[in-house]
Amino acid sequence: MAECPETVCENAKTDSDAEGIAKRIADMEADLAKEASDCFGRPGSQLGPKQPFKGKDGRLVWAYPVLVDFRRLLQLGQTSEQSGVIQGVSNHDLMHAVVGLYDVSLHDMTADSIYASVCEKWARTIVLVRDLQDTIQDLKERKLPDEPPSKFKEVYSDTDEEEDFSKGINAFINKAKQRREERNSHEGDLRPEDVGIENRLLGCATFEKKFVCQQKERVIHLTFISVRRRARKLKMGQFLLSKCLDPTIVGNYDAVVVHADNAAVDFFAKFGFSDDVVLNSKWNELAEQFTNCTLMCYLPGFSLAGELSQAAVSFGLEEMIGALRRDPEMCEIETDLKKWQQKNLEAYQAQVCCVKKMQHEIITLKLVMKRQSDLLNKLMDDNESVRKERLKAEKDLLIYRLETARCAFRTVMSSNGELGDHADSGDEDTNQLIQSLERQVSTMEIPSRNPSTHTPSRARQLVQQDPATLAPASCDDSHYMVRGHVRSQTAPYDHAQDVSIFCDIAAQFKQAMSADPSVKMQYDVSSINKAVLPSSVQEKFQNRVLTLADPEMVTQLYFCGTLEKPHRCQEVLRTGFSQDDFSHGEYGYGLYFSKHPSKAAQFSALGKLLLAEVGLGAVETVTKEDRTRKVPASGMDSVIVPGRLYRDDGDLTDGVLCQEYVIFNPAQVLPICLITYQAVTP
Repeated sequence: MAECPETVCENAKTDSDAEGIAKRIADMEADLAKEASDCFGRPGSQLGPKQPFKGKDGRLVWAYPVLVDFRRLLQLGQTSEQSGVIQGVSNHDLMHAVVGLYDVSLHDMTADSIYASVCEKWARTIVLVRDLQDTIQDLKERKLPDEPPSKFKEVYSDTDEEEDFSKGINAFINKAKQRREERNSHEGDLRPEDVGIENRLLGCATFEKKFVCQQKERVIHLTFISVRRRARKLKMGQFLLSKCLDPTIVGNYDAVVVHADNAAVDFFAKFGFSDDVVLNSKWNELAEQFTNCTLMCYLPGFSLAGELSQAAVSFGLEEMIGALRRDPEMCEIETDLKKWQQKNLEAYQAQVCCVKKMQHEIITLKLVMKRQSDLLNKLMDDNESVRKERLKAEKDLLIYRLETARCAFRTVMSSNGELGDHADSGDEDTNQLIQSLERQVSTMEIPSRNPSTHTPSRARQLVQQDPATLAPASCDDSHYMVRGHVRSQTAPYDHAQDVSIFCDIAAQFKQAMSADPSVKMQYDVSSINKAVLPSSVQEKFQNRVLTLADPEMVTQLYFCGTLEKPHRCQEVLRTGFSQDDFSHGEYGYGLYFSKHPSKAAQFSALGKLLLAEVGLGAVETVTKEDRTRKVPASGMDSVIVPGRLYRDDGDLTDGVLCQEYVIFNPAQVLPICLITYQAVTP
């Protein structure tokens, strides 16, 4: 048998060791567990004898707890008063009374939801019921009409397939009204038939066993708990809650979860329930129809306060447990725990906000990328259409020239008799012209709409990707550079010659980029824009080269200076270099050039390089920095310097790659083309 509570209280006055008290309480619980029967497997059973509930005002009420499984009772058809769990009360009336009490107390819940929760498959309800004679005596003393049951609203099920547990509700309400009228009109002693279950029911609690989370944890979901208004302040709620936490009644569990009304949060907190947001996030799937409430959970062994509160209700040790709670050390521990929880909550909220912002930014960036991708595809389609139109126009021009040559040939043939011996040489020249034009027409092909069916050669891609790469059929005032020499062109535009030149330029660029060990990626030329200059610029360059100390020192170099002025690229292709392109470098004020595109790219616009023909003449070697230098030494035409990227670390290879040439007269430089390049995947 368990030790009596009075003995424990007496010993507690002299024993201040909390651990000893807790051990003795645990022993009592073990004894009670051995004596208790397993009631969870039966549809209805009394959990124990009558329990006294005494308020602070001295009021005493007796009631006995009963565990009920309404779903099984209804399935077994035990609905008569003779087969009721409570003698003289049908199980149907008991269920309606429980739902009515919940409906009166929990205004946010509908009757339909309450019926469904009370009659769930694994739901059990603990009810506190007064004895019939005690209820009659209480009604006689109060001489007041009992609380009317809730006027349930019409029940609307979400689906027609749901079982309707509210059958008989109207009959139950009519009986309750009739009994109340009989009590109000009856004079003298009340009869037992004038008292119904709605008068005897003092409180009830419904719980449901569930498996939640990926770990399939066993959870007791405390769905409802309510005590009649006139029976409050008697610690009935504490008693019902302690029964719901008792493993001998509800079975083994990993956690007890409740959706507490805002006014009941403090009540559950006394029993060790926690409203920690992070801790309770794993039970969110139990939210269901609950609104305007706080999710709280109880973990066995997690809260000492909860264990002590449960023991206090079970063994009547409220005063002793209250003293332990008021202990300064316990209060300090509780305060530190709350501060720790608050800090963790703030950190968690900050992390969630950060992740949400990142998610929003990622979505925004994806939308921007999508729009840019669509725009790029449209531009590529437009460019492809323009390219096809240009190719078609060029082919039509060549066909026209071919027809013109044929007409001239026919004219010559018709006059052969008059031309005599001179006709043979004319026929030969005309035939050669016609054959040349036919070969050009045969090589001109309009790409099909499907890119996979026609892939032009790399040389043709370089020429066709930019309109400036194709010169008009004749250039009256234009000159262009061929392999480092200036030629005045009065003959028609030679397409094959430009293709050959641009192929060489692209190959030299690619080879020079791969020769630099500091370049870790591979680059390829995507397009080349040829410089189209007035004849005056060409003549000026040619005359300047002739005046150099060494006119043979003319070479192709990459310009190092469009980084700050990228808009000058197209202007240079049209008008040549000027003092607007000069750089204030460490070795003087002038035009800087390099043999290596990898070094020139570091001083040029992204993905753009200007290739120029540079008249070096007599070259002076300079190693000393001088920003004020504006001309080379006497008798010299240019200077060669270690380079602005050079670092004296003993690496001779890097020293050679970093070398730069400085030109102080823009007439010594003639632009050849603008190279557009990009990184490619190996």
